[in-house]
Amino acid sequence: PRASDSARDALALYSQAAQPNGHTIALRHLVRGLHISARRTIPGSLGSHEGVLDEEALLDALSTRLGPSHSFSATQLELYGHCPFRFFAQELLNLQPLRNPEDDNSALKRGNLVHRILYRFYTAHGEAAERAENLATNIAELRHLGRKTAEEMGLVGFFWDRELERLLGSDDDEDRVGVLPHFLRLQAAAANPAMPTHFELSFGSYPGMGEGDQQSTTTLYAIGDPESGDEVRIAGKIDRIDRTADGRFVVFDYKTGRMPPVADIDIGLNLQLPLYLLATESLFGDIELREGAGAAYLMLRDLEDCGRSGLFADATHRNTAYVASGRYGMYDHEAYRQRLDAVRGFVLSYTRAMRRGVFHVTTHDPDKICPHCPYQQGCRLDPQRMRALS
Repeated sequence: PRASDSARDALALYSQAAQPNGHTIALRHLVRGLHISARRTIPGSLGSHEGVLDEEALLDALSTRLGPSHSFSATQLELYGHCPFRFFAQELLNLQPLRNPEDDNSALKRGNLVHRILYRFYTAHGEAAERAENLATNIAELRHLGRKTAEEMGLVGFFWDRELERLLGSDDDEDRVGVLPHFLRLQAAAANPAMPTHFELSFGSYPGMGEGDQQSTTTLYAIGDPESGDEVRIAGKIDRIDRTADGRFVVFDYKTGRMPPVADIDIGLNLQLPLYLLATESLFGDIELREGAGAAYLMLRDLEDCGRSGLFADATHRNTAYVASGRYGMYDHEAYRQRLDAVRGFVLSYTRAMRRGVFHVTTHDPDKICPHCPYQQGCRLDPQRMRALS
């Protein structure tokens, strides 16, 4: 009797599903969901339900959207390297994460403010900006320029008064130095033969690029793909370039937040500094920027985390292009150039995969990649499966 009851129940469900009304749609969704879950367990490969697009119309759209005419930023390429699915959700679907209207966006405004202050200050002073004999005068001008820039950007009120005090310090109180004057003092005291020369030097163009060095170019940096014959085109803006007496240069990037680990260059997660070195060598030889000796971050987070850090450099140019200090990565000349070549390889690998429709979730350690990701609830992350397949 119990078996016959179950059979009658199943028959009733089947009959109901066959009707135009009732639970037809819900049951179809359930069956489809079970089918998708089963497909996600097929050993040995990824399928269309795990971030690999296979419909011809979608692949044609990708070819149009991300083909040779598209220009990438280093940030976009790094994003794909961290997690292809997040790139897909953010850059292609343009999914906007839910945000609390009370969330603080002051970090972004602070970063923009610092970049604008330093661009204007160094453009005005050039190589004299960090000379020790000019330090007192330059700090006073830096503070005046900083307050003026903040006012132009509409950064006023109690919070920004306190923030400007933290960034700029006070002329009449030696205990309140300020992050930017402290940075200037560190630069003036550093035994660094490289001289600040170019500020916001850009290549290619993108919306909102803003002010830039007069030597900037609208030409994109291109990496040729020997497999397809296509190119990967990249646009960017380099915060600062210092020239050396022996004709080399060092690329710098301002950071008001966390510094990306230089070690991540070797695993394709940190591409910006190497790409800026390569782009400068490729595009700016006519202004004598032919050989990049290294690159580093200029940290402007607070008084404790201030100054140059994270140097990625050719050790053969030590003390002729820079003096190594703090956390840095030094390589002999051959290893240094090999790492730059490897970055080209990462770029080609990422863009080939994008154009083939590969947007699976990350294969890296989720404890490192996934915290604070706004798309976690939609990615169906299975770290063990991704690692096994990778």
